[in-house]
Amino acid sequence: MQFSAGLLTFGFFILTIDALRKEVERLAGMDDLTGLPTRKRFNDVLSLADQQFKDNETPYALLLIDVDHFKSFNDDMGHRAGDVILKHFGKTVSSLLKVRQIMSRHGGDEFCILLPASTKEQAETLAKRIKEKLSAVPITVNTKPVFITVSIGIALRNSETPDTVDADIFDEADKALYQVKRNGRDGYALYHAGVSA
Repeated sequence: MQFSAGLLTFGFFILTIDALRKEVERLAGMDDLTGLPTRKRFNDVLSLADQQFKDNETPYALLLIDVDHFKSFNDDMGHRAGDVILKHFGKTVSSLLKVRQIMSRHGGDEFCILLPASTKEQAETLAKRIKEKLSAVPITVNTKPVFITVSIGIALRNSETPDTVDADIFDEADKALYQVKRNGRDGYALYHAGVSA
């Protein structure tokens, strides 16, 4: 009987260690604050989408998003308030995504969304929905209502952009993002040749 109990205890220990290992592996690819995939994990998926585009022109879109005036929120209201805003942002925007659409926190207040097999219209529609959803209802931070606005840069890979096969899609989305910032923030822009950061 003691032998059986020992086996059960040992078996439970192994199961616990295995569960812990799996949890560590899962968390290694997730951002601590928002629970979103990390930059590395996102880049791995993006590489697959890029390879599919190069192999058979399967389209995809990348949205690069900054929370407007985030530094001011942090400076004026404190880092905990900033954390509340980032968590709210991640949760709200994630709720708008469809299956296979992936969102990542790339650092600070910068987020990325990958839209596999998506058109320009679908990317723009999502950008509009994100803006509308975030600005519709304020969140309470330190007992104060705070409205969040965002700047969004969009870059595409499709049959109309074959000359971009070797270009950096992040660089393109970043240039589109800064175009929005130059125009006053709270909007989105689509990358096209000639846009500069």
